[in-house]
Amino acid sequence: MNNKRNLKECIISTYKNNIRLPEKKKATLYILYGASGSGKSTLAKIISSKYDAIYISSDDIALSNNLDFSENYFLTFEILNELIDYYLSQGYSVVADSNSDKYLIRQGLYNLAKKYQVKPYTFYIKTSIDIILSRQNERSQKTSSQLRELKLFKEDIGKIKEYLKTLEESHTSESIYTFDGSFDFQQQLAEWESTIES
Repeated sequence: MNNKRNLKECIISTYKNNIRLPEKKKATLYILYGASGSGKSTLAKIISSKYDAIYISSDDIALSNNLDFSENYFLTFEILNELIDYYLSQGYSVVADSNSDKYLIRQGLYNLAKKYQVKPYTFYIKTSIDIILSRQNERSQKTSSQLRELKLFKEDIGKIKEYLKTLEESHTSESIYTFDGSFDFQQQLAEWESTIES
């Protein structure tokens, strides 16, 4: 138990030491979900840059610390949540680049936002299976070490199809913004901004 706690604390400390802190503005929590290869990380990085938000990625946490194929994989999400909690408590905006595809997961993030009186925005990246397949094929051309360096997972297309069939509907209490993973995210963000400002 102590080894797992020490590992978690070491990863959190390393992450905090290496993160670029943006200018503090009105804090916001950005939550994303969608299939592997849908464009979550691409959108998350654009949001991080555009809105001066700290980018925290579960894939980065898992792959940088070799948690993906270990009994400690569950620590990935504990670390993610602790980092989100920490930076929201410090008044920073945060982009949670993790597949928050279950309402229970999103509810935990909504509770964190509520704890710090932060507005959460949730984005579902809906991408055609053909584009996801194309992106997964591109990933399959890379070696395991290249994928790890790029912080990318390669998923079996059968699993992705099954995932899309069983994807939970959004809860009635949620406001979910659906983005097209095959279309310009910058333009979609501009359109989204106009809807939340009106």
